[in-house]
Amino acid sequence: MGQDKALMRLASKTLLECTHDLLQECLKSIYVSIKEDQIGDPIRAKFKLIIDEYNQSGPMAGILSAHKIHPNSAWLVVACDMPWLDKQTLLQLMEERDTAFDATAFNSPEDDLPEPLCAIYEPNLLSEILSNSNLLPTNSPRDLLMQAKVKVINAKNPNALKNTNYPGDDLSEIES
Repeated sequence: MGQDKALMRLASKTLLECTHDLLQECLKSIYVSIKEDQIGDPIRAKFKLIIDEYNQSGPMAGILSAHKIHPNSAWLVVACDMPWLDKQTLLQLMEERDTAFDATAFNSPEDDLPEPLCAIYEPNLLSEILSNSNLLPTNSPRDLLMQAKVKVINAKNPNALKNTNYPGDDLSEIES
C-alpha cells in the first residue's frame, strides 16, 4: 500500500479505530499489537497495547507477544485492514470455535486457504511454537495454520474478509 493501513481513514475514523469499535461489540478485552517504533503514535496510544517482542516480522510477532502476556488465553486475531468485516462474521467465528482444534479460521474466499487474520488461535498451538521455533519455519501465520489442526469454516458473508492490500482500493462504499 505504501502507507500505514491502520491509519488510513474511513470517514472520520482510521481503520484501526473502526476495527477496535467493531471488536468492542463482541469482546470484553481488546489489545492492539504494535511494533516498538509505533509506541509514540497518538492514535495507537488510545488503546491497550501489546508491543511485539519477537524477531518475527508482521502479524506473527504480535500473536506470539500476546500469547506471552496471556498464555492461557485463546486469541481472536483480526487485521485492521478488513474494512468490510462485520459483527455477524465475528460472532460466527466465535460461535463455531472448537477448542479441540489448534485454531478456528475462515476459508479465504480469495484462495481457499485458511484466513489467518480473522481467526482464533488456541493457547496450546502458540505455546508449542514458543517452545519449539522449528514449528514455525516462516513468519507466516497462514503457513502456521496450514500445518496445524485447524477447523476451517465458510463465512456466511465472504465479502467481510476482504482487505485493503492495494493502492486505490475504494473505501468510499463502506459505511462507518
